[in-house]
Amino acid sequence: MDSHQYDRAEQVLQRITDRIWVYHVYHVVEIDHEGYEPRIDRDRSWHDIRAWLESRSGVEWLLTRRDWPQFFQRHLVMMSLSL
Repeated sequence: MDSHQYDRAEQVLQRITDRIWVYHVYHVVEIDHEGYEPRIDRDRSWHDIRAWLESRSGVEWLLTRRDWPQFFQRHLVMMSLSL
C-alpha cells in the first residue's frame, strides 16, 4: 500500500476505497502497476465500500495491518473508539 505518500487519514481512506473498488470491478490488485490508472467511478458500490471501511468490521479489517503510518494508526484507534 502506498499510504506513506499521504499525510491525512482522509486521503488514505480514499485510496484504500479506490483500490478495493478497482479490485472489485477490474479484478486487478495493483492499480498503478506499469502506469495502469483505471478510471475510478465513485458510484454507489464505491460508497458502499467506504461505508464498510468505516463500520466495525471494516475498522477491524484495517487494524489487521501493522505497517500503517503513525497518523493513520491514531485515526484508526479514534475510529474504533467511536464505534
